[in-house]
Amino acid sequence: MARISIDIVDGGGRWEARDGTRVVGRLRAVTRPDRRVFLSFADCRDDAYAPLLERAATELRRSPLYAWVNERDEVTRRQLAGLGFVVSRREHAYRIPVDPSRFRLSDAGPPPGIAVVSAADADLDRLRLLDDTLRGRTPGTEGWRWRPSEFREETFSDGFHPATYQVAVEERTGAYVGLVRLWMKATGPRFGCVGVLPAWRRTRVTYALLAAVFREVHRLGHTEVTGEIDATNRASNAIAARAGAVRVGGFYELVHGARSRPAAVTVGP
Repeated sequence: MARISIDIVDGGGRWEARDGTRVVGRLRAVTRPDRRVFLSFADCRDDAYAPLLERAATELRRSPLYAWVNERDEVTRRQLAGLGFVVSRREHAYRIPVDPSRFRLSDAGPPPGIAVVSAADADLDRLRLLDDTLRGRTPGTEGWRWRPSEFREETFSDGFHPATYQVAVEERTGAYVGLVRLWMKATGPRFGCVGVLPAWRRTRVTYALLAAVFREVHRLGHTEVTGEIDATNRASNAIAARAGAVRVGGFYELVHGARSRPAAVTVGP
């Protein structure tokens, strides 16, 4: 094969691998609010992975670097493993029915002292801080800190629907204690986040939030929602099972250049 050249695209954060004039691979880097840099490889010929990674690592000057790979994409996972990526985490992908006749929690209401309001009516600063706190307790997003402008943009981005982004509020103090965020995408309803603070777990807050958004999704004519849950999150996987979720796949989070080897993660179906 001919020597591959790497070109920067759109001023940085994206690269193309070229064999002459032909594009043989693409790479994009995204820095998340937890300051982790995720790489996304696309349309790569086998010999394009290594030079793309080398160029990105040189320019980004960040370590470790992360990547997501569909569990069915054995080719990409094998290529990245050969470059030193190791599995650090795994997520299960689910389809969850929202038909009230099937959803066992459809009549769930909030416990006494808790009100459920739309994110459209919430205080964005308090909602942002709750989001940061919940992500800090979620595998894979530890250290997440939104900038106010980024959070506003994300909250009201494409897919926002006021009735499918609900917040649990303690009526006595006004404290925000939980949220369910479900994006109404063109491809269908998709979970963004579900969580409550530790003091309010096992109090029906989660079920009340889920019931509220599921009823709305069903009213809009959808029969199911999709989403991913960390494989080690026993509580969330149990809630998904109770809601009648069906596992339809999953993803691996890979890491390159970690100072210590991640804990063992089962690689298989």
